[in-house]
Amino acid sequence: MLALDERFSPFTEMFTKVRNNYKELGIQEAEEQTINIIKKALNRHGNTELRFVNMFGTEFYDPDFILLGVPPGAHAKIRNNVLEQDRFKTSMNTLDKVNELKDLFDVNTDLDLFVLKDSEIHQVPVDSSTNLAEWLQNNNFNIDDKIIVLPDFKPSVGQPMFEDINWKLGEFPSPNYPIFQTFTTDLITSLNRMGIINTYDIDILSKTILSDIPSIIRTNGYSLSYILSELKEGREFLNFDEKTLDRWLIVIKNKILEKKNPRTRVEVKTIQDIFEDLHRRTGTSFPNAYYRQAKSVTEEIILILLQEGVFNSDPPLSKVSEYLGFNFHGFLNSLRRGLQISPHKPEVILRLKDSISKALSDDTSLTSKDVDRINKKIEDSLNLYSNVIEKYLDAEGVWNSEDGIFYRVKNGPRKRLIGNIFHSDEILEQIFMKSKLSRLLFASPDYLTSHFLDKNDVDKRPKPDRLERMCYLVSRWDSTLFESIDIKVSEYQVEVMKRKVLAEIQKWMFTNPRADYSPRFRLKWKPYISENFVKWGRTYTKEDLKPHYDLVSSITTALAVRAYKDTSTFTRETLDYSTKTIQREMGVHQGFFASLGKGGFYSQKILENIFIKFAEWHRNEYGDRISGIDYDRKDSYERLRLSHYQEVLYKIQNYAEARSITLFDGKYSTGLVTIKNHQYKISDILRKDYDKTFIKQQYKEFHLIFQLSKYLGFDPLTFSPLEDTDMATGRYVLHHFLAEMFRKMSSNVADIVLTSQDLHMTYEAILRGKEEDGRIYIRAREGEAFIRGLMKSIQDLILYKSPTIKTEQIKKVLINNLGTDKGMEIYYKWTGNKDFKNNLIEFNKRRIYAQKSDYNSFLKDFYEETWKNRNLDAYRFISKQNKYSIFFSYKKDFDMLYRIFPWFKKQTTLV
Repeated sequence: MLALDERFSPFTEMFTKVRNNYKELGIQEAEEQTINIIKKALNRHGNTELRFVNMFGTEFYDPDFILLGVPPGAHAKIRNNVLEQDRFKTSMNTLDKVNELKDLFDVNTDLDLFVLKDSEIHQVPVDSSTNLAEWLQNNNFNIDDKIIVLPDFKPSVGQPMFEDINWKLGEFPSPNYPIFQTFTTDLITSLNRMGIINTYDIDILSKTILSDIPSIIRTNGYSLSYILSELKEGREFLNFDEKTLDRWLIVIKNKILEKKNPRTRVEVKTIQDIFEDLHRRTGTSFPNAYYRQAKSVTEEIILILLQEGVFNSDPPLSKVSEYLGFNFHGFLNSLRRGLQISPHKPEVILRLKDSISKALSDDTSLTSKDVDRINKKIEDSLNLYSNVIEKYLDAEGVWNSEDGIFYRVKNGPRKRLIGNIFHSDEILEQIFMKSKLSRLLFASPDYLTSHFLDKNDVDKRPKPDRLERMCYLVSRWDSTLFESIDIKVSEYQVEVMKRKVLAEIQKWMFTNPRADYSPRFRLKWKPYISENFVKWGRTYTKEDLKPHYDLVSSITTALAVRAYKDTSTFTRETLDYSTKTIQREMGVHQGFFASLGKGGFYSQKILENIFIKFAEWHRNEYGDRISGIDYDRKDSYERLRLSHYQEVLYKIQNYAEARSITLFDGKYSTGLVTIKNHQYKISDILRKDYDKTFIKQQYKEFHLIFQLSKYLGFDPLTFSPLEDTDMATGRYVLHHFLAEMFRKMSSNVADIVLTSQDLHMTYEAILRGKEEDGRIYIRAREGEAFIRGLMKSIQDLILYKSPTIKTEQIKKVLINNLGTDKGMEIYYKWTGNKDFKNNLIEFNKRRIYAQKSDYNSFLKDFYEETWKNRNLDAYRFISKQNKYSIFFSYKKDFDMLYRIFPWFKKQTTLV
């Protein structure tokens, strides 16, 4: 058939030879020879439409993949950051391709893919269901279109995400373009929701910002649309700086403050977070939390002086300092270095106010009215910063008072560590009793003051196992624990706090604190983390040990969780147990933390031994993706233990990839591991894929009916009803939202949310935990807690005692499940929807059925097509099951099942 194509007719004899020798050659060899012939044909002059097609006529795409912005790793198999493929597998999905690229480029981060076509870049979905060749073909891309590969990660504080590597002026868009595009999209969406702008047009936003920039400095450099265009066209690599971002933020913040409504604090915080994320990715972030606010105050003073004509051009900071008689370089550098967590002292702000007032009064070109007006503007800005300082000092005052934890405690690393933890989150700053903080960090009401900060111990460096115990206890925090110390928080807020505190502990360890300790202990000092060491002829630094620390910490915690259900029993003996276990059963013949202090890595054999032991526990106690994960547990502790097992298995994989170690002499999809004299595929436990139950269409139909009924067909993220047509025709997604990397192994009803195909990737983005401060997937756990909070909010509203739900009840429920800041953010997202009024009416209608437990009538009335096509199959599926614990964890799940299928209760017995 191919020979009939005029492009291939000169090669008829070659095709015939392959066909005649087909049996001798075999399928693979015949296909290979056929492809080679086709390639020769298409490489002839004039045959440039495609590179080649396979023996079945399917088009193959073999685009060039170009890694921009970062160098390939030391063990990369690709030179010059460009992968020029000879052949591309048409069956390969985008997720598999990304994993292949990570290996070829030796890049250990997530990757985003973009197709470059006619100066436009189009993002390629990265998931296991998108076929790359089909996607390229369906979206009309061809062989001339190159694929830009951009690592997706958060860089270290103060380090830019991308460098000018392999980027060519005018040929490629800047790798910073997608970052800035996301920034502008988030900014426009948020400001539209807040009512600051009533459009999604970036040009309108640019004009809105430019209108408040003093006219004498108003240039294209302050226009978001211009900057975005320059990055997109590749005319600039990075065409904005810290000062520009600060000034944009000042303009937007002032527009929010002008509204003077109760949402102001939350809205300003939302915008600040968007800007801070961009600062982090472009390398202009700083470790001290108060630096950015001090910088904003400085820039706002300059903008006011420009607006008032005090300066006739954008002045350098030295000129502003000279005019006002105040050292702004010192003002900022004291925070910029990150050597202290506190903001400026109040007297510094008073001195600044006095300097400004005197300078303006001495300026003979200004009238008294001018001076009063300018003073008022600047004072308003400084007062906002003073409020931040006062809040900090209020908390400090409590802790330094006679009854406070820091009363007469000597300054030093131990005090600084506890202070950093205390100030890492606003909720922790509410704890005014030392016994309560001690319970959180040490599972003892008096350990903090009687031991950790006691005058006899405060000069001693805490041993690593003590710090690891703190990490373990923090990882066990939940809302119930905080309720026991009279603080009401949501699970989402707890997860946010846990991330912040764990990051502070790790950051403190990696500073290797020594200088502040008493001289009598310095000679005994050994670093927590080796500063520099040599392995295999190469010099490493402590930064190279972050993956090792992460793995060691996760193993220690997992072993402690396995051995002790009660957090109060986690003592030094627990660490001894953990050490002995890993030595006896896993072959690690050194202390957990010794390798960090001396500088060293785990070998392939040690990693395999640890993997086998945790895989064995995982399989024996919970099952695997073949048999399904057993959730027949009575408390959250069992789920916690499973989570730690899975996290260790993932981190071993991550560690092996970072060290270019191939475990079990094969890839994870094909490698074998022996557990109890039986060989299993590693993928049976590790593969990030669905278990055998979920693949069945009947199971999906059961889940569809169950989730529609439980949440009345409302999507938790948007508070909007899912369409019957979409549900009936399969245009829906059952999204697994557990934080664990192996979340798709679960078939449990509590681990899946029903959503539309349009919102699927939005849910996925919430869960895409990034590596930050060495602890991987902590943010993913926040994402899980956030989605659980949304789902519980829908459930609480369904069961609310009020006959009709109103906006006030929605606000109350969301704050209860997500905390004030996040709860209000979602509240405005729900109520800001143009269809919210109709959605609320619809929700109240559906609650009537839920209150009667008449879910069959509900489905028939609101999801007629879905009910007609799926309901019977769903019932048949669940009726065939012998083991329900795979699907239902608790009695309430069974209760819901019986409400949906009331006749089913007669044939089941709940044990």
